[in-house]
Amino acid sequence: MNTPLDINLGVIGVGNMGGALLAGVVQAAVVSPSRIQIFDTRSDVLEATRSALGVTISESNRALVASSDVVLLCVKPQVMAAVLGGFADAFGPETALVSVAAGITCAALERQVPPGTPVVRAMPNTPCLVGKGASGWSRGTAVTDRHAAWAEAILGAVGYVCEIPETSMNALTAVSGSGPAYIFHAIEAMIAGGVALGLPSELSSKLALHTVAGAGALAVSADVAPGTLRQRVMSPGGTTEAAIGVLRSRDFQDAIVAAMQRAHDRGEEMAAELSS
Repeated sequence: MNTPLDINLGVIGVGNMGGALLAGVVQAAVVSPSRIQIFDTRSDVLEATRSALGVTISESNRALVASSDVVLLCVKPQVMAAVLGGFADAFGPETALVSVAAGITCAALERQVPPGTPVVRAMPNTPCLVGKGASGWSRGTAVTDRHAAWAEAILGAVGYVCEIPETSMNALTAVSGSGPAYIFHAIEAMIAGGVALGLPSELSSKLALHTVAGAGALAVSADVAPGTLRQRVMSPGGTTEAAIGVLRSRDFQDAIVAAMQRAHDRGEEMAAELSS
């Protein structure tokens, strides 16, 4: 059993991502529920979260920050400045801010909070909802190794986690942040293909979903590259080789790489828009 971190944790915004991170932290015993406070504008969500996880509802954002060592700020990037502006001055060197808002840089956050506030920019993805996430994070100028260890433990409660330079954050977003949507799109296509070949929709869906889940689990656990795994499925002159030939003829890999480049570039655009 893990030894909980000796910190008070605050979570502002307990929607899908905030709720997933919070549940992961509690279930993995990263922080004791008795040392976690939450706040959200929706009282029903707060009550449901308190009941399910045994955490405490704070009276306000400001009160939560004042009594926390680490604050997870899980609000949408479009409203981050307005929300944070209401209590930014409550931060300081003793309270770390971990933001999961896409496109908002550490520097932009540091401009809003008092000097010396440790700021972490994180990018988890939606599989965090089932404990299978892939998260990256970058440290601001005041983050120490102690803060880094806290960030690793909190994000690691819901899956794989890595620290990266902030200059690589949009690249990580293109791979893992947006990546689940690429896979969901492929699943949709596989289901449609099965139906077109005569399978009932429900059966085609189950086959596609379990195939993708199994392939992902195999790729994660295997000690060989995905390309080698692909080759092992492709018998010479067989059905898989024929199918892959069609994907290659239609520039499947180039399309994925181009899509990721566009996701990366849009991240750069968002950062510019949100910091202006």
